[in-house]
Amino acid sequence: MRIAIVDDNVRERNELDKRIKILLSRSALNAETVEFGGVKEFIAEAKQL
Repeated sequence: MRIAIVDDNVRERNELDKRIKILLSRSALNAETVEFGGVKEFIAEAKQL
């Protein structure tokens, strides 16, 4: 599973990434986080899938 983190604020994006990784480490879920600096970047990547 891939979890998209989309936020133009780098500090908030990094904090959310850190918290998600902590939660994932405590569970049996296997996932990776992918950070995007904004919606345009996210949509461009999603179109390539």
